[in-house]
Amino acid sequence: DAARGRDQLVELAAGPAGAVAAWALAVDAFARRDTAAARRWQDVVARTDSEGGALQPMLDALRAASVGQPDSALRISESALAGDSAGYARDAFVRATLHLLRGEWQLAAGRPEAADRSWLWYENTDAVGWPNAEAQPADVDWALSTWARARRAALASRAQKRGDACALGRRVLDVWRGAEPPTALVADSLRAALAGCPT
Repeated sequence: DAARGRDQLVELAAGPAGAVAAWALAVDAFARRDTAAARRWQDVVARTDSEGGALQPMLDALRAASVGQPDSALRISESALAGDSAGYARDAFVRATLHLLRGEWQLAAGRPEAADRSWLWYENTDAVGWPNAEAQPADVDWALSTWARARRAALASRAQKRGDACALGRRVLDVWRGAEPPTALVADSLRAALAGCPT
């Protein structure tokens, strides 16, 4: 499935509005630690960025994070926060990814409270007008907020904040009931970590 998705993104990246597809391919390449592919797609984004300049700083930040520089990644990605509103962000996936990544970088820099705050972005979202497109920002935030809640539950558990961990974890496990295998692995791990939660 992942390979098929990459092939479709490659086709989209070759089109007139391919910057976001190239950006997604670069993010994927960084996640797979494929620096050559990441550099190739980052070059495409640099030539075609149509998101008002938000895509390139995020990729530069990913590059810094990939070599163990989370503070640099946070500093570099700050300019992308200018579009931090569901009503102003041009692409809801870019916005959500920014907050998810910044949370990871805050955690890597030893600031779990800041990571938790970054992963709260989904509580500040609005539906804009009536549904008239494939995905509203609020829809994207809702879908990706489950992953953020899972990360927040793990943080709360590590910090011995049992009540918070249990509340967040219960919501995640409710949404991920019957999840596909990769998500089910995360859910199973979370379920084990929260075994002592009251029902």
